[in-house]
Amino acid sequence: MTDFVQGNGHIFQNSTAAPGDGHPGLQSSVQRPSYIVVTLVTCALVFIGFGVKLLKPYVPKSANIFASSREEFLLQGAAEGIRWYPNNELAFVEARRTGKPILLEIGCPWSRLGRQLDEDAFQDDAVVDLLSRDFICVRVDGMRHPDWLNALMPVGRLTNRFSVGCQLWVLDPAGHVVEVIGQTASDQAFDHSSVLNMLLGVRNRYSSIELDSGKESEEVGVLQRQDLDRLKSTSTIALPDLDGFQQALDESIDPTYGGFPKSGIQSIQPEAWSFQLLSGDTENLKRSLVPILESPLDDALDGGFYRASRSLDCRQVEFDKLTCRNAEMLLLLAQAGALLSDPGLSYASKRTWNYLANEVYRDRIFATCRVGDELTDGRSEHSSFSPSRLRAILKSDDRNWAIQNLGLNVAVNPLMTPYPTSLSLLGKDRETFDRIVEALRRAGGPSAKVSGLGQLDTNAFTAARMLETARIWQDRESLNFALDAVDALGRFEDGASFVLPDLYDVTPQPTLPDYLSYADAQLQDYLATGRVVALDKGLARLQQGLESFGTDISGAYRLGPSGTSANAVQDIEVPEIADNVRESCTAQIIRLSLEYGRLLGDTAKGRDLQHRAFTAMSRFAGVTGSFSPTAGGYFTASLLGQDDRYAIAVGPHAQQLSDQLFSKVPTRFVAPAFGKIRRDLQRRAPGIYILRGPDVYGPLTVAQAAETLPCFYSLAPLPVDIRHTSVP
Repeated sequence: MTDFVQGNGHIFQNSTAAPGDGHPGLQSSVQRPSYIVVTLVTCALVFIGFGVKLLKPYVPKSANIFASSREEFLLQGAAEGIRWYPNNELAFVEARRTGKPILLEIGCPWSRLGRQLDEDAFQDDAVVDLLSRDFICVRVDGMRHPDWLNALMPVGRLTNRFSVGCQLWVLDPAGHVVEVIGQTASDQAFDHSSVLNMLLGVRNRYSSIELDSGKESEEVGVLQRQDLDRLKSTSTIALPDLDGFQQALDESIDPTYGGFPKSGIQSIQPEAWSFQLLSGDTENLKRSLVPILESPLDDALDGGFYRASRSLDCRQVEFDKLTCRNAEMLLLLAQAGALLSDPGLSYASKRTWNYLANEVYRDRIFATCRVGDELTDGRSEHSSFSPSRLRAILKSDDRNWAIQNLGLNVAVNPLMTPYPTSLSLLGKDRETFDRIVEALRRAGGPSAKVSGLGQLDTNAFTAARMLETARIWQDRESLNFALDAVDALGRFEDGASFVLPDLYDVTPQPTLPDYLSYADAQLQDYLATGRVVALDKGLARLQQGLESFGTDISGAYRLGPSGTSANAVQDIEVPEIADNVRESCTAQIIRLSLEYGRLLGDTAKGRDLQHRAFTAMSRFAGVTGSFSPTAGGYFTASLLGQDDRYAIAVGPHAQQLSDQLFSKVPTRFVAPAFGKIRRDLQRRAPGIYILRGPDVYGPLTVAQAAETLPCFYSLAPLPVDIRHTSVP
């Protein structure tokens, strides 16, 4: 009898004795199967083979090392056949032992590309076999470890806008960057076939580098080294070219669909829009922002904004939402609505507030994101409405209104997610809009999934932007909500240390974003209430963060704890310049150092903070010369430094005066002076004082101060103390 055994893609032939061979007495009693039986058995085996093939995707695979992980992106890949390593020394020891390259995946639950890879490419046998044979695979949860989202190519990413939420890097066994595998265009496929071809190409290129030692010395690690050399260079130290950035922003606006698209991909860019608003470039702001507010990126159903679209017209929206991004949009729209007297912008801000307060705020804590729930046809299980479902929910007149005004026309909006087709709807026809949207919400699909509860950075940053917005609105209910969110940050504190509670399974060690965002929230608390204790707490955390995360490059601060890259990935203690998931840490450092420094005035701490701000501004002026919109946070913070006019209110009614002025000039730094804050001004007559460099004007009334202090910032550098601008 002949058996055929298939293994590793080869057919092996084994010979065995027939029943009764060597036993004549038995042979006569054993009949050979008839051809009918053979045929039936063959057919049965064929059917079984087809059944196994069809059912294979539904047969659970053995869980890998991440099956018990509480990090959500790691758990997302737990059922794959890939031998994933966590980000520790073991993976790099194995890479050095075998000489294999490392495939490093840094991802987040809010990345559609990450989900696509886990559901398709990383389930494919050919891909799994290739990775198992020729790579050491390491997986990092970028939501839990936000420093890793920025660790590689911190400068190059300003122009190469690859997907931040799912990054694929190839490293040599020593931890040097060899290559990046990124989605660089909206039409670039990432199915199992294309991923297999990409990985084969990477393997072949890596093998050629191994065989040519001269080539190895030139290419291995060159990507990261180039960025580090640019960061360390002092040849480009200067104040940033704000005019050049404004011009580059204006030129990058899509004339039809708005935004600042790159390679056919649209994403919300609140920092770049803030620069346009603060610099008074309001016509180009409208040209860029309004089409986005009138596109499927604007979620009419729940409020807020989706993260990105894979098409210029935003028809191929991805349904993930980032909480910090929406908090930035909240403030931007509140400022723009107030300055431009536009009710549509103001109501868009209110709807974004409602999203943050009602959809991602659970048990006094903000989720980091809402996870996209796309189906196989690209539609959202929660947010899409088929024509038949629409007919079942709305009567004829309302349905026609929704088709016309909420874009629910399948011919032009295949994903059938509602959005305001005109910003004017949110002003003139708000009641109808609210009524029909509420009907859709009541009949909506399953609740959307949120992820990342309990991350300090998200909670503090979001609370800060909501508190700043409440000051603009001068709305007591909103103010109380935001203040409660700031007070809830107490769960992260234990004396002088941050406590990251196990209940929510967050980053085990605080990162620089935690310190900066906490200092941001406490500053906004002081500005809204005059509570000096909040300011003291924020100042202590700011100084602690700046001292703990400094690098040997002046003005540059790493994001994660020191030493995490030892004997692993090389040269990753780098600053964040790009606005990866919110305002960059460099922008936050500039902004917070300026504002805390202005409150402290001409004191040792005040001068030190001002110096830190201008050092960071000067350090990165050269490396941001590409003027990418993703450097919007850096340029906006620098704008606040170069045009250094701000207001301080003193006297028994300082808080009231400060609040009234801020609601009129919501883009400027306006603060009350209490306790030890600006005692030099508190010795003067009550009122508002405008400061510009060493000059002080006042006391002024609210009306006088509003006329003196412009809402828009000058792009021309104003005189500043040269002691603040030098870089050691």
